[in-house]
Amino acid sequence: MKNYLLRSSLISFLLCLLFIIMVSGFGRFLFFSIFLFIPASLALVPTIKRMSGESSRYHTLLSKYHLYFAIIMGAALLFPIGSAFCEILSIVWLIYSFALFGYGIRRLVERGYYVMEENAVDTSFLYAFIGGITLTMYCFSSHPSITYLYQAATFHFQFTAVLSTLFIGWTGRILLIDKKLCLLYRGAVIGLIVSPLLIGIGMLSNSWLQNIGLWIYTLCMIAYGYFILFHTEKKNFIATLCIQLSAIILIATSILSVINGIYQLQGLTWIRTNSWVYYYQIPIVFGFALGLIGWYYRKPLERRNLYQLPQININGTWFIGKNFLKENGYEEEIVSHAGILTKLERYRRSDLMIDQLHPKVISFMENTSLYDISLHAHWTKGAWLFEKLHKALSNKIQQANIPSPGEGIRKLDSKIISINNHHQYWNRKLNAWICSYQDSDETFIAGIYSEHEYDGERYVHFTMPVPNCNRATFYRLEHGINGSLQCTSVPRRGGDGDEGHYLMTKNFSFRIPFNENLIIWVDDYGRLQMTHRFWFFGVKVLNLEYEMIAK
Repeated sequence: MKNYLLRSSLISFLLCLLFIIMVSGFGRFLFFSIFLFIPASLALVPTIKRMSGESSRYHTLLSKYHLYFAIIMGAALLFPIGSAFCEILSIVWLIYSFALFGYGIRRLVERGYYVMEENAVDTSFLYAFIGGITLTMYCFSSHPSITYLYQAATFHFQFTAVLSTLFIGWTGRILLIDKKLCLLYRGAVIGLIVSPLLIGIGMLSNSWLQNIGLWIYTLCMIAYGYFILFHTEKKNFIATLCIQLSAIILIATSILSVINGIYQLQGLTWIRTNSWVYYYQIPIVFGFALGLIGWYYRKPLERRNLYQLPQININGTWFIGKNFLKENGYEEEIVSHAGILTKLERYRRSDLMIDQLHPKVISFMENTSLYDISLHAHWTKGAWLFEKLHKALSNKIQQANIPSPGEGIRKLDSKIISINNHHQYWNRKLNAWICSYQDSDETFIAGIYSEHEYDGERYVHFTMPVPNCNRATFYRLEHGINGSLQCTSVPRRGGDGDEGHYLMTKNFSFRIPFNENLIIWVDDYGRLQMTHRFWFFGVKVLNLEYEMIAK
């Protein structure tokens, strides 16, 4: 693989030089991005599957066929702008840039939006696509003034927008963060995600919007330089030197743009248009090239691999119900355990002392079937539409069938069954919790419990079969007050940890912006209670209150 990358990089470099010799003007700058910067960036953003340790096939295809698309785009710029050949060939590069955008979207939906630095990295692929659009429009343009606008916008998106978001994302991978720096870094990431879009729109429509974007961008690049110079670990001298010099050059060019923009707002000329290439475009290409060399040798790795998490491959149909597992041959005749968890002690950590939990809490988790359970649902007023849609679907498939507002307290029939997961020999013996309503034939929930360990931490892995896939939740166990136990899927700051909600198929997972927090506690009267809260996109939608009484 290394020999292939080296050979491909050498061919790309030689072709870049060849096209630079054959083309004059603006196209020369574009070849740096098309032939060198894009593939180098891709090489630093692989999607490594946790279970197999291999890069995704999508990434492999993008890397393998990049050179063919780049040659076609290079050929397009050999023809006059506005000619039929130039227009048709440029569409091919637009297709490839759309594939890059798809790669960024795939990474985002699989990982979720909780890891800030990776959001910045994924945004770079969006800007690569926008750059592909403006480049195609540039090839289609014929009027000189329109051509110049698309030329400037293409340069901005292909270089500034793509690489600045990548650089701030890679910085987050290696940054030594405390709370104050974390806030500053999050602000810089948001600024560098948004400001290139403002600048690009302003270039084509409104100079004030462009200058506002430039001011935000410059402040964020100063923050980037601050992180690079003072708060990153220096491992390789050459790589560190390249990254630091690049940061200084990029900050200088962005300040230069702000000053020039202020002059333009006043109707004055500070730097003539034909001189701008020497004061801005050449330095910024050199700055990004220097930075990319440094980052390539620094090789920043993702802090947390959230791609292809382990799953229980038991997918549902369009009707689940309380007998789904039995009817599909998963239920065993002999029940091996009485609780949703076999042994709570297995989840012990340095910050989770099981012996400090209330005995009733431990008993419920390990002997769930020995308790009668009643349930009361409280939907928030703002979630009325969410509740209606959820009820219509859950009532149809008989899974996660939560009571509607006004139904009051409902009693549940609760049982634990043992599962033989014959699809996965390494994850065969599992427990399932089946809850149905006593006053009807409706099913509240049919879920499978297992455990999952990664990086020295054990999680509760809860799986609900749903139509054609399964919904998996990874809970992290934590201490609550007065001996209570908290099970949460709410991600920790920075996205560390596996806790979260996912829709899973055989080859792909989709992270849902949905989080839960359960607190199992004992009240002042000795009654065992459970409070179960739900959030959707960070907005609270539901609160379930349970009371558990030993049989």
